[in-house]
Amino acid sequence: MGGNMEKYDEIKMAAKAIENEIIENRRYIHEYPEIGLELARTSAFVKQKLSEMGYEIEEICKCGILAKIGKVGKTLLIRADMDALPMVETNDLPFKSKNDYGHTCGHDTHIAMLLGTAKLLKQYENELEGTVLLLFQPGEETLEGAQAVIKGGLLKKYKIDAAIAMHIETVDVQTGHLIYKKGNLYASSDNFNIQVEGKGCHGAYPNEGIDPINILANIYLSLQSITTREISPMQPFVLSIGSFHGGTVRNVIPDTARMEGTFRTYSNELREFVKLRINEIATKTAEKYGGKCIVEFLPGIPPLVTDSEVTEEMLTYASEIVGRENTRETHQSMGSEDFSVYANEIPSTYFGLGAGSKEEGYLYGGHNPKVQFNEKAFYLGSAIFTNCALKWLKNNK
Repeated sequence: MGGNMEKYDEIKMAAKAIENEIIENRRYIHEYPEIGLELARTSAFVKQKLSEMGYEIEEICKCGILAKIGKVGKTLLIRADMDALPMVETNDLPFKSKNDYGHTCGHDTHIAMLLGTAKLLKQYENELEGTVLLLFQPGEETLEGAQAVIKGGLLKKYKIDAAIAMHIETVDVQTGHLIYKKGNLYASSDNFNIQVEGKGCHGAYPNEGIDPINILANIYLSLQSITTREISPMQPFVLSIGSFHGGTVRNVIPDTARMEGTFRTYSNELREFVKLRINEIATKTAEKYGGKCIVEFLPGIPPLVTDSEVTEEMLTYASEIVGRENTRETHQSMGSEDFSVYANEIPSTYFGLGAGSKEEGYLYGGHNPKVQFNEKAFYLGSAIFTNCALKWLKNNK
């Protein structure tokens, strides 16, 4: 390409040249969404595309795909999540979902942008001064995927020096703009189930039974005191119960009742404290009223804390693609993202790429059945990843 052209301009042009392919790949994936770790069709599509480009592919976990490019040196991991949501899309797009799931979080765009990156890196393979690992990960929405990848041996097989991921954004971020955050970005996520065992009886004679609904209601109210009386108001924390079930008939006290909840924070120490208190409160409350209680904690994820130095350096390279004036630091969120599992072990950063603001007519955010993304942003994601890979490896030998 042009004689005096900056490398980042060249990369941006190369990404623009494959824009239609990136969009086509995204539209195909969008039509056939899959959820959790069951991504047979999606992973097969990704494998096919990577094989056509000349990559050797490793299945790092169930439906998790790892491709490698470059030479001996420092190693950079670039990750895209692949799973959709159990949500029916309500858009009338020509490539609308053909089943009852929906790519309403934009993971289809992440796959397409990383496939675009894979193609660009093949063009610049001789200029890579280290190794790039391209990770296509299942199960982000269920918080299973990153942990499955780690169990699959990612950190045992590879010494990874830095990691980067990106999420597509709407509503608050203009097309082609980039957001970032140094330090605390997303909260941890720990989910729990509480099952109370009582003794069923007729509703007319509650004295003959042990009411698990009453016990569960008391547990519910007592758990609120963790937030209001046991944790500093200066420390971000939220505990929510989203499911509460007991009984099927109005005049029968059931044998059991159950609730499910989640809590989030930025402190791993606080996570352990809260688990202890939930277990104590639930167990002792059940005992107090004559029942029994089973508390189950599902595998959780730590908070996502980005590395300030890696973030600043990668931001420099990303800004060459989108313009520094089109970047801004965002606020921390109580949402969660299982990229935190990698960031807990590897110096990492995480960007948000704008694909349609409210002012541009994109009124719905992720996890909404009406969400849409501006396809003009996608090639920029591939260009950002490619420029970051080339420049970071060059400057961190």
